[in-house]
Amino acid sequence: MDYPTAAGTIVDASGRRQFADVEPGQQDGTDLCAAVFNPPTNEIVNVIRQAGLAPNAGDETQLWQALLALASTALTRTNFYQGNAGSTGSNVAWSFTVPPGVYRIRLKGFAAGAGAGAGGGNSSSAPGAGGGGGSGASLEDFYLSVVPGDVISGTIGMAGLGGINNSTSGTDGGSLTILKNGAQVVTLGGGKGGANSQEGQQAAGGTGGTVTWGSGFNGVGLFGGGGSYGIYENATTAIGGFGGVPFGGQGPAVTNGNASVGLDATAYGHGGSGGTGTDRGGNGGPGALWLTY
Repeated sequence: MDYPTAAGTIVDASGRRQFADVEPGQQDGTDLCAAVFNPPTNEIVNVIRQAGLAPNAGDETQLWQALLALASTALTRTNFYQGNAGSTGSNVAWSFTVPPGVYRIRLKGFAAGAGAGAGGGNSSSAPGAGGGGGSGASLEDFYLSVVPGDVISGTIGMAGLGGINNSTSGTDGGSLTILKNGAQVVTLGGGKGGANSQEGQQAAGGTGGTVTWGSGFNGVGLFGGGGSYGIYENATTAIGGFGGVPFGGQGPAVTNGNASVGLDATAYGHGGSGGTGTDRGGNGGPGALWLTY
């Protein structure tokens, strides 16, 4: 934005170009042309759009709303919500009512990781290796336009449990859902459980969670990383599958050949690692959500 440049402007004592009135016989006044009105209108509308609002000629408060929303991107207050471990409790319901003066919030979260498969048995010549649990999908710094009084809510599913003894696969991690006034914004899927093994065999890891956006919403949602296969090496050594992590790659593995408990995930959304021999798979990591306003 700049001072007016249309014909008939004057320069004031501070050196600024200014509009001039018509003074018969002394000055013609400033031309009221497109070059006068379009630039400030375009600049104001750009501010409104940058704040995530749709320009509305009938709403004379939009510039103020936009300034408040953009100021709130310097977000300072955070509410944290955490899901339960698979062995305790149930899904966690959460809710946030947008307070006065807030027109934008930032969301970051992880769906729960899955449990890993059990070792699947062990004999003197053939240990088994369970597959790693998949990790939950994740959401990175998603900005959501809101108005005071909006209710942002959802659930955080439980973490998956590792397969027990030598006979079961890991259970899936729970989803993380985010709603705005009851309508879906996004659902982050939990990781899928790793498969249990058989003696002398290796089992598949679970797949990572997926991302599903509600109508009219879109952002940076990342699919979870899959757990890896367990590995049967020889008569005395098997390696439990790596647990998946939210951005791909691998979590910790178990390397004792005869009977080792899979490692439990130690971070939000991660999958557990596979058990070997007769021992259980590791548990997945819980889901979590950070809401900053």
